Amino acid sequence: MSPIKTRNFGEAKRLKIVTLVDNEVWKLGLKSSWGLSFYVETDDIKILMDTGGDYNTLKWNSDRLNVDISSINGIFISHWHRDHYGALESVLIEIRRKIPIYVPTDNTRAREIPGQVMIAEKPMIIGKGVFSTGLIEGAVNEHSLVVNVEDKGLVILTGCSHPGITKIIKKAIELSGVKTVYHVLGGLHISSFNDGKTVAEFFNSIGVKNLSPSHCTGEDAKRAMRSFFKGKYVPIGSGYVLSIE
Repeated sequence: MSPIKTRNFGEAKRLKIVTLVDNEVWKLGLKSSWGLSFYVETDDIKILMDTGGDYNTLKWNSDRLNVDISSINGIFISHWHRDHYGALESVLIEIRRKIPIYVPTDNTRAREIPGQVMIAEKPMIIGKGVFSTGLIEGAVNEHSLVVNVEDKGLVILTGCSHPGITKIIKKAIELSGVKTVYHVLGGLHISSFNDGKTVAEFFNSIGVKNLSPSHCTGEDAKRAMRSFFKGKYVPIGSGYVLSIE
């Protein structure tokens, strides 16, 4: 939980990501809601990356996906939009203990959180091979969660990519020194076909292996990425699970 001073922050041997909340449903019987929440588990952490905006959706889906929210040992809030932190208060009530909560900036909301609030304005190590990019400035300031997985490379989770997905990816590579991007998941905040094509071409240029745009990524942009991205395009939604052992 300290700022990154070197690139020697280790590797995660295993990684499990469960999509708890998304605008779309991937698994029948689950609910969708405008927002995003991933459950992220590695060798030494169990955290929520965003909570979504609606606790009822989060709770419904987590129960059916066998994710015990009360067992998490950290929460990562990508940015201060309600569809990403709106269920935070209810999650903390369920947990009933203080855990680290990684937020991008210090503001009134951060100071009102009853927990061990970690202001990740600078890059910050969260677990073995797991780190925050630190605050990246843009239309909305945001930080992203990165996991360096052994023998795979970087798995990068974004909230909305308000600062721009290319800026986020470049920052993750720069901080880690790892050039292989295995998987990018989350909101990309682009909508047009041309924007999707541009992003796909950028991903191709650096050799991204897998791509799962969700949440605030528009359908035209997704269509372009499905057409032009040369790696594996993986559709996701509530219930999608990525497991790397």
